[in-house]
Amino acid sequence: MKTLRIAGALLLVVALAALAYFSSRDWSTLRAAVPPLGPVGQRMLQDLARESVKDSTWLRMRRVTVDDPAAAAEAIDNRQADLALVRSDVAMPRDGRTIAVFQTFYAFLIVPPRSTIKDFKGLKDRTIAIVPEGAANEKLLDLILSQNGVPGASVRREPMKADDVGPAMQQRKIAAAFVIGPIGGVSAQTFASIQRAMKGAPKVLGVEDAEAVRRNTTGVTATEVPQGVFGGSPAQPEEELTTIGVTVRIVVPARMSSMVAGELTRVLFEGKAKALQSNPQLREMQQPDSDDKEYSIHPAAQAYFDGEAPTLMERVESIFWIGSAVLGLLGTLTGWILAKIRTTENPLTDHFDKLLEFLEEVRTADIKQLDDLQERVDKAVRLLFDQRQSDSMSADAVAIYSLAIEYARNTINDRRARLSSPQAMG
Repeated sequence: MKTLRIAGALLLVVALAALAYFSSRDWSTLRAAVPPLGPVGQRMLQDLARESVKDSTWLRMRRVTVDDPAAAAEAIDNRQADLALVRSDVAMPRDGRTIAVFQTFYAFLIVPPRSTIKDFKGLKDRTIAIVPEGAANEKLLDLILSQNGVPGASVRREPMKADDVGPAMQQRKIAAAFVIGPIGGVSAQTFASIQRAMKGAPKVLGVEDAEAVRRNTTGVTATEVPQGVFGGSPAQPEEELTTIGVTVRIVVPARMSSMVAGELTRVLFEGKAKALQSNPQLREMQQPDSDDKEYSIHPAAQAYFDGEAPTLMERVESIFWIGSAVLGLLGTLTGWILAKIRTTENPLTDHFDKLLEFLEEVRTADIKQLDDLQERVDKAVRLLFDQRQSDSMSADAVAIYSLAIEYARNTINDRRARLSSPQAMG
């Protein structure tokens, strides 16, 4: 009974340790690496998070602030984050999978009214604003300039905020503004700033050879911008505009379980549907293109978009099988402990754990005492037979006890022979 109590306590300790371990991991809280997004992206994320958190009883997200999209991708690679917002032309995690396209950033060249600049070729030897500032935006500008045969070093750049572009253009400090951002974000703010300062509608230019740019780099798409989305008089752009775009994607590691990735996809897109009324910008958030080989979609996200996400019953069934596996492991552990208990508490140990003392008794025993000792050996034989029949003892243990019994019998017989000899009787 003492050993059983010890075994029970051991099992309790193991169970408590396992519970403490899994509780400390807080597996239902996902760390989200979020770089600076600008006012529009920031509000989109806040509204999305507010609605999404209402839709899951077990999934939560904790924001991890990083300096830029490259750092967000690195956080996934280094296992410091469970999901991240990354920019397609900057960096993707080595083994990342997309679950949503959060935003699309468009590249525009905005010039003042009556400007002689007609395209990117006209930027040679000019000073322009970069809105917003950032190494990724400068790299994208260099890519476009190179495609147009303009040396990057011939274009001077001034990082600026959107509201500062108009006054700088009025003072002739800059000739144009290269803007990267969502429609309605910094591009619209830059347009309005120029319109106020220059007393007229600026002109919005795109990237005419967008397809060539796309072919020469990764993470860039050729896209069309509808006529008149900037407003103004005449409304800008005056006709459908071709330009390049880059996407901000919500990515997770490929190793993320289907259960978690599927639930994350569900709460994000159901949260989007609920937040659309208060924030129409969330229309920009779209499901990834399943045919896009460059940015693989997580299988669980694809299952959700295809209407094949697991039902509540299927999730419960998955948990059931996981629980069965855990119980099976505990059952194996219990069986091992009980086997040890049976071996430890085997009645044969009462006879032979102190074999030297037993033999000492035999060597000094008289005839009556030898009979008692022989009875103990006979009892051990019966116990050995019972243990072997019930498979309570291994074959190795049976062999060891059999040797001990044989040795004890021989010793008793030797003592009995000595006591029966003429010398002993005389």
